[in-house]
Amino acid sequence: MHKKKRRLRKGLLPVLLILLLLIGGAGIYFFLNFNIHFIGVKSIHENAEKFNNKNCLVFYPAGNSYAEDVAKTICMNNTQDNAIYDYVLKPYGDYYMVDYGLGEKYFLDKDNKLLSIDSADINDNVKKMISDYLRYEAKKSGNDEAFTVAFMEKTYVNNLDITNARYSIDGEYLKVELTDFDYDIHLPLKYVQSEIGINLGYENELYKKPRYIDPDRPMLALTFDDGPYIPVTTKIAATLAYYDGVATFFCLGERLRPDEEIPFIKTLVEQGNEYGSHTQSHLNLTNLSSEAALEEIMIPANDLKNGFGYEMRLYRPPYGAHDSNVDNISPYPAILWNVDSEDWKSRNPDAIKEQVYSQVDENDIVLFHDIYDSTAQAVKDIIPYYVDKGYQLVTVSEMMEVLGIDYNKPYFSGR
Repeated sequence: MHKKKRRLRKGLLPVLLILLLLIGGAGIYFFLNFNIHFIGVKSIHENAEKFNNKNCLVFYPAGNSYAEDVAKTICMNNTQDNAIYDYVLKPYGDYYMVDYGLGEKYFLDKDNKLLSIDSADINDNVKKMISDYLRYEAKKSGNDEAFTVAFMEKTYVNNLDITNARYSIDGEYLKVELTDFDYDIHLPLKYVQSEIGINLGYENELYKKPRYIDPDRPMLALTFDDGPYIPVTTKIAATLAYYDGVATFFCLGERLRPDEEIPFIKTLVEQGNEYGSHTQSHLNLTNLSSEAALEEIMIPANDLKNGFGYEMRLYRPPYGAHDSNVDNISPYPAILWNVDSEDWKSRNPDAIKEQVYSQVDENDIVLFHDIYDSTAQAVKDIIPYYVDKGYQLVTVSEMMEVLGIDYNKPYFSGR
């Protein structure tokens, strides 16, 4: 019995030996076929790890699972024999960009952690920028829905849903994939990086709202005189912003306090609105000497230039009164109007609306005053009324540029 068992064991030994040889041979075969081309190949980075298969070797930053996934993807997409891919680290502010030269780019911080951005990093300021750029891209694409009240309300900052958005760095932009709207928008990092707490090395700049004007659509320039009066102007500006509109405000210099109105105006300019001079003290310029008339025009212009570097391009003479002498001494064209809301006369929202609705046509300049609460109430209805009719609410300068009006001409009154 024992002899039989020993014979069985002896019979198994050759089989086991053959199996071991086969396994070893297969191991050597796979080792040679998958690694022979890459033996001795090193990364330019000492701590790099590597992923390889038969025809591909990719080095990647050690200890980062996303980096490993990118390396695997590169090999999966590889179509060359014995391809070797190493990465380059490019410093970007507080981060390094990992670049394979294949369009595969991502950012790591100094601790080798992946730069990631999600909705929790997006504050109200950035959300406003997303709202602005979404409207801009939608209009630029020729989407008719972008010119409707429904679209404006849906995409305003307080209603904009960004919970499903995806964020990534694309060159000098923050790429925002708005899956709910089927738009990809690109926010310049110079506006965004300080808001979301990253530093990619771009010099921060004050935000400038993007503007798109379709030359084939009707325009309307709403203008407001005698302000700013912050309690009223704030309401008008909020309605304009809600419906992606802008306007031209002609301010009185005697209302401009450096610690209140001038910072307030700066905010409105950043929203895309325009400011012009309505003189210092609302005098009839035709009754003044050339020197006095010029001074009246220029004091508010200089106040805004000294306050935050704003360069005016327009003025509106009080009472619309100008003559050849005033035209010759003014560095700016006089902006008149062809629709008077008569808000100064009625002080009644319904009367103001009726006056405007009965007169407005394409490419008109409408006169209001941003010192009456009744005007703010009327404008709250007037703006969506014309947006829904397809009108673009533009500044006077934007209208002039679209219509080819020369700034050197003495005056402009619309159409």
